[in-house]
Amino acid sequence: MGDDAAGPRVGRALMRRPIPGACVLVCHQLTPEIAESLSRATHALFVDARVPDGDTHVRIALTTPNAGCRRDAGATRDGSVKSAPACLEDQGKEGGSGEGLLLGHQMPPSDLLALTIAVYGRAPESWTLTLPTEHIGLSESLSPVARSGIRSGSAAARRLAASLGYGAIQ
Repeated sequence: MGDDAAGPRVGRALMRRPIPGACVLVCHQLTPEIAESLSRATHALFVDARVPDGDTHVRIALTTPNAGCRRDAGATRDGSVKSAPACLEDQGKEGGSGEGLLLGHQMPPSDLLALTIAVYGRAPESWTLTLPTEHIGLSESLSPVARSGIRSGSAAARRLAASLGYGAIQ
């Protein structure tokens, strides 16, 4: 799995020492099926390994929904879907805006948030924490940079959770 496994390893570390009031979902890629759970959350933190860039620090940034989706595009007041949101309709169409959602492998958090809004009418306040790596290719072990990033990333996730009022840092 190599350094690309750093994100799920942070998730598993958080599961071993749970943060009261927080739910951890470990997955190797974001998929549309996650939108329902995300719609019920108040806050979300996406954790992922980033392509090597020479920076050995974790980065955390506010994550906003893809602007290609409108908040009211696909849901009615009772939560049922009235039609495909505009951001989904132009996918694969010749002459489409190109600002729709990527609903396949490697769906970015901003697209998942936009899909969540389009289908469920809301999405949580969200951040993305990216972890440093030395190499993303297949490998049987983690690089020293990724191992350090997992420790730092776990600590950063706990600090963010504490700042949002979730449990005490353990």
